[in-house]
Amino acid sequence: MLMETLGIRKRNMTNIKGFFGENRWLSNFYPCKIKIGGEEFSSVEQYYMYRKSPDKDYRAKILKEHNPKKLKRLGYQCVLRPDWEEFKRAVMN
Repeated sequence: MLMETLGIRKRNMTNIKGFFGENRWLSNFYPCKIKIGGEEFSSVEQYYMYRKSPDKDYRAKILKEHNPKKLKRLGYQCVLRPDWEEFKRAVMN
């Protein structure tokens, strides 16, 4: 239903070999505006990295960075929230 609403034609998802070409939009790195909880994010990757830690300084760095590769690297430098392993599934769904 959502795919039809967005004008995305159904296709056999088992044929997706990567997040490039017509499937680029499926990548966490794909640029898009997301507004959640009073914050605006430039990609799903930025939102995902933001939610990894409650540390305000870390989150400020994440909000200033818009390059997904750099965001991913910043994500390795944070102190994870204690419940990250469970929480990350909720964030990505």
